[in-house]
Amino acid sequence: MRESSVYYTTPSKVFAVPPIRYNSPMQFTDPTAGILACLPDGVARRATRAFVRRRHPRGTAVFNEGDPPRGAFLLRAGLIKIFKQSPSDRPLAMELARPGEWFGLVAVLDRRPYPATALALEPSETDEISPAVFETLFQGHRVFARAALAAARNSAACVP
Repeated sequence: MRESSVYYTTPSKVFAVPPIRYNSPMQFTDPTAGILACLPDGVARRATRAFVRRRHPRGTAVFNEGDPPRGAFLLRAGLIKIFKQSPSDRPLAMELARPGEWFGLVAVLDRRPYPATALALEPSETDEISPAVFETLFQGHRVFARAALAAARNSAACVP
């Protein structure tokens, strides 16, 4: 059994969250789930063909706070920590992305730089959807737009 500890920080203290335990590498196999599940099957399958698969070694950034948005990401395998740097340059953990979850949506929706850094806590694999494809789905499918906004709202609640 593997485990991973997560540390949350505030300007005055650091506290640990109980370790995440899992028996096998975390993996996700259905890219048409989540916010794509609301699309007609043919549209969802076509959208997944536009994904760019990326591998991220442990400790590498998927994107950095302030980078222009190059896409939204669906985590297929691994674990991604989303965090901001505090004014004193200490990382403030905001959320963990697990397989099957999307991240980077806020930047793509707002057409603004990423508001936080996404760091691979273990070897991870993502599917990246470009802002252009995301915008096409968003404009062409009202149900997708609602699902994407709901997902972004949930992750944006973590952004100070």
